[in-house]
Amino acid sequence: MISAPLHHARLKVVCIGFWADYEDYFWTKADTTRFNVEVVNVKQQARRQLIFKVLPRFCRKYVYERILTDHIARHPDALFIVNEREEIVDYLHRTRPKASVAVVVRNPIATKNGMGPLLRDLHAAGYPVLSFDQADCERYGFEFYRQFIAAVDGVRAVNPVYDFAFLGKDKGRKDLIETLSNQLTQKGFSTSIRFTEVKKPHKTPTERLGKKPVNKPYPAYLAENLAARCIIDIVQDGQKGLTLRPLEAALYGRKLLTNNQSVRDEDFYHPDNVFILGEHSNRPQGLEGIEDFCKAPFVEISPQIMALYSVDALIDQITGLLKTTSSLER
Repeated sequence: MISAPLHHARLKVVCIGFWADYEDYFWTKADTTRFNVEVVNVKQQARRQLIFKVLPRFCRKYVYERILTDHIARHPDALFIVNEREEIVDYLHRTRPKASVAVVVRNPIATKNGMGPLLRDLHAAGYPVLSFDQADCERYGFEFYRQFIAAVDGVRAVNPVYDFAFLGKDKGRKDLIETLSNQLTQKGFSTSIRFTEVKKPHKTPTERLGKKPVNKPYPAYLAENLAARCIIDIVQDGQKGLTLRPLEAALYGRKLLTNNQSVRDEDFYHPDNVFILGEHSNRPQGLEGIEDFCKAPFVEISPQIMALYSVDALIDQITGLLKTTSSLER
């Protein structure tokens, strides 16, 4: 692995992966005076090739690998930021490219079968592997990074019409969220709950072969979530890392109702803005004190604090890790 590139001009950063649309957007909001960011969505590029549509699924990874190889060859001095998609991790594990590559893990490792050992091998080989989940960092020895976000133009004008809202996939959270919604309704609050994809233990053949639901574009998702004064955030079992919802709440001036105890350790945390389930109760999911919480005004979070959760901060962290790794190798 080569050392991190040293530039007096803007640093070329190639963010190459299977990115969600909001991740695509966030990367492009890096400081253009410091970084020249190119976002490559591997699957979108692959679909532009005519052969991709007729290839069997198991052969498509070779198209993905060609895209990765071509971009690494095209930008030998760039910083490459990738996500933990199986095809990318397997490619890096086999080829060990002589480039500045960092893996930014976007999901808990528990949701990625067999990915932990491969990522640990890459980390041991000198490629930075960063996770937003402290539990995964402790288990695998990865570097911790703060979840990142960038503001979307136009959504700040959305006026709240509900007290509480949740919009997202089931991920095993449906029962708890619906129970919370019922309890909040009984207390006189209005709620808007919508699941974009419901988890089923057994799918019919038609459901397995059918197309997956198409996610709303991120600005539309945000507008629907911000139509509430308080965003509901329920993490998956065992997850310590932040979802985007706490950052969205902090950035756009909404309160947060969450079961994630680790939010209390974040720089943007303020007790008037964040209600942690069970915090004022003997019951893990207790809502005692929610009425007073909702009456208190939102405490604005400073731009300096929100900058800690920016793309710029993450790129700076990665370049620092690469310089440290290079010094140790020398």
